Amino acid sequence: MKIKDIPESFVLVTDSQDVEGVLSSIGKRLRNGNSLFVEIEDGEYKTVYAFAGIVPILDKQVSLLYKG
Repeated sequence: MKIKDIPESFVLVTDSQDVEGVLSSIGKRLRNGNSLFVEIEDGEYKTVYAFAGIVPILDKQVSLLYKG
Protein backbone atom coordinates (compact mmCIF):
# COMPACT_ATOMS: atom_id res chain seq x y z
CA MET A 1 0.00 0.00 0.00
CA LYS A 2 1.18 3.53 -0.67
CA ILE A 3 0.62 6.75 1.24
CA LYS A 4 -1.68 8.02 -1.51
CA ASP A 5 -4.02 5.07 -0.78
CA ILE A 6 -4.54 5.92 2.90
CA PRO A 7 -7.98 7.42 3.64
CA GLU A 8 -8.15 11.05 4.77
CA SER A 9 -9.54 9.96 8.16
CA PHE A 10 -6.04 8.85 9.22
CA VAL A 11 -3.79 11.19 11.21
CA LEU A 12 -0.12 11.66 10.31
CA VAL A 13 2.21 11.30 13.32
CA THR A 14 5.84 12.37 12.79
CA ASP A 15 6.97 13.75 16.16
CA SER A 16 9.26 11.14 17.72
CA GLN A 17 7.65 11.40 21.18
CA ASP A 18 4.17 11.00 19.71
CA VAL A 19 5.34 8.05 17.58
CA GLU A 20 6.81 6.38 20.69
CA GLY A 21 3.55 6.98 22.56
CA VAL A 22 1.50 5.28 19.86
CA LEU A 23 3.96 2.39 19.59
CA SER A 24 3.95 1.90 23.36
CA SER A 25 0.13 1.85 23.38
CA ILE A 26 -0.07 -0.85 20.72
CA GLY A 27 2.91 -2.85 22.01
CA LYS A 28 5.15 -2.41 18.97
CA ARG A 29 8.71 -1.17 18.43
CA LEU A 30 10.34 0.31 15.33
CA ARG A 31 13.72 1.70 14.41
CA ASN A 32 14.31 5.46 14.54
CA GLY A 33 13.19 7.65 11.67
CA ASN A 34 9.74 6.17 11.20
CA SER A 35 6.41 7.94 11.05
CA LEU A 36 2.87 6.69 11.39
CA PHE A 37 -0.58 7.11 9.94
CA VAL A 38 -3.10 6.39 12.69
CA GLU A 39 -6.83 5.74 12.60
CA ILE A 40 -8.59 6.35 15.92
CA GLU A 41 -12.05 5.09 16.80
CA ASP A 42 -13.76 5.59 20.17
CA GLY A 43 -10.49 6.86 21.66
CA GLU A 44 -8.57 3.70 20.69
CA TYR A 45 -6.06 3.04 17.95
CA LYS A 46 -7.91 1.09 15.27
CA THR A 47 -5.34 0.89 12.47
CA VAL A 48 -1.70 2.00 12.32
CA TYR A 49 0.53 2.16 9.25
CA ALA A 50 4.28 2.92 9.40
CA PHE A 51 6.64 4.39 6.85
CA ALA A 52 10.32 5.35 6.80
CA GLY A 53 11.23 8.99 7.34
CA ILE A 54 9.01 11.96 8.15
CA VAL A 55 8.08 13.23 4.69
CA PRO A 56 4.84 11.62 3.45
CA ILE A 57 5.68 11.31 -0.25
CA LEU A 58 2.57 9.96 -1.98
CA ASP A 59 4.33 7.05 -3.71
CA LYS A 60 6.12 5.90 -0.55
CA GLN A 61 5.22 2.42 0.71
CA VAL A 62 3.55 1.96 4.09
CA SER A 63 3.40 -1.18 6.20
CA LEU A 64 0.45 -2.27 8.27
CA LEU A 65 1.70 -2.22 11.83
CA TYR A 66 -1.48 -2.74 13.83
CA LYS A 67 -5.12 -3.58 13.20
CA GLY A 68 -7.32 -3.59 16.28
